Amino acid sequence: MTKEVFEFITKQQLFSTEDRILVGISGGRDSMSLCFALKDLGYQIALAHCNFSLRGEESDKDELFVNEYAKKNKLEVFNIKFDTQAYASKNSVSIQMAARELRYTWFEEIRKKNNYNYIAIAHNRDDIVETYFINLIRGTGIEGLTGIKSKNNKIVRPLLNISREKINSYITENNISYREDSSNASTKYIRNKLRHQILPELRSISKVFDQTMVENIDKINQVNQVYKNEISFQKSKTLIQLSDSVKINIQKLKKLKPTYTYLYEFLKPCGFTASTISDIEQSLNAESGKKFLSKSHQIIKDREYLILTEITTKPKAEIFFDKDTKTISNPVPLEIEIIDKADYKMSKSNLIMALDMEKLSFPLLIRNWKQGDYFMPLGMNRMKKLSNFLIDSKVSITEKDRTYLIQSKNDIIAIVGKRIDDRYKITGETKKIFKITLKK
Repeated sequence: MTKEVFEFITKQQLFSTEDRILVGISGGRDSMSLCFALKDLGYQIALAHCNFSLRGEESDKDELFVNEYAKKNKLEVFNIKFDTQAYASKNSVSIQMAARELRYTWFEEIRKKNNYNYIAIAHNRDDIVETYFINLIRGTGIEGLTGIKSKNNKIVRPLLNISREKINSYITENNISYREDSSNASTKYIRNKLRHQILPELRSISKVFDQTMVENIDKINQVNQVYKNEISFQKSKTLIQLSDSVKINIQKLKKLKPTYTYLYEFLKPCGFTASTISDIEQSLNAESGKKFLSKSHQIIKDREYLILTEITTKPKAEIFFDKDTKTISNPVPLEIEIIDKADYKMSKSNLIMALDMEKLSFPLLIRNWKQGDYFMPLGMNRMKKLSNFLIDSKVSITEKDRTYLIQSKNDIIAIVGKRIDDRYKITGETKKIFKITLKK
């Protein structure tokens, strides 16, 4: 088996003899076989063991076993003890998911801190088949049927082409010590139920069941590559990446069939659930303004686009500044200067707000706009609701959230980057200009 492991490492380009490898080790058959094989092949390894505090004294004895093995073989070992049950309850996840999140996060911390190149995990060929059926039973997209990757960023799996039966033989032939996890015999967990009850029945139907399944999963992987290429191509045509948001063209999206599948793939990385994405699809012909949330992002249905933004807490701005201020960085980047009218060249850019300085009362105030605000837009001779001005200017819903105004006493003198108030514009009697420039 050692030779097969080396050939797999080489063929899959998992790592080289110069790399330092951190081996995730439980003390069980698979991880002890992996450790033995890598050590026998001369790779530079260290061990990382997690005590999940789930089996009481048995978990502690696993930790002791790993430490004694490391000492005997002069290997560096890292240990940690987790309150897995508390983590699962706090984060509303299963025990299995809690253990997975805890160990992979910790493995990566140890890898970075101690300059290891890769983290080796002892998944084997049987795990590929079991994971396929677990995902199939729970419900998954095509990605969930592509099995376990031999290399995923810094995670490598050198035993992925080795069957559990071959690992058991390797254990016996090399007299490798290991710890038996009593929970592996329980059918309480779906993986064990598959392992002990369902898959043996399928293997009784076909002697080459496992090999056939691995080949099927490889074919699904190839189909998935074609699928991802199509998704990526349509994504480039349908999505517009802006500096702080993504706009999804609704008309282009509706032409993609099935629309839900494309939308699901576009939005899945942002944490939207299948049911929420279904609701978003149903809203495509609805009026503007609907909002949909994931834990990290929001979608707002606008006129022609779905606007995707990351959820951030909008700071409540209330910044005062006087005539001597030169720059402002928050909540918006502004440059300020006082200019003689004779030296000023007129600009049509909304980024430049040129105001008659003698009409201003300092300090000025920058703040968020709110419902009920009124001002007199440049070019008009009557007051207008700021909310109506934004609607008429076709300002998107997300852009409204980032709209700030400048106030002098009780008057709104400028909507930053959009329009100044007509009452504060430059006239023939203006002597000094208070110039505010919005920096992009």
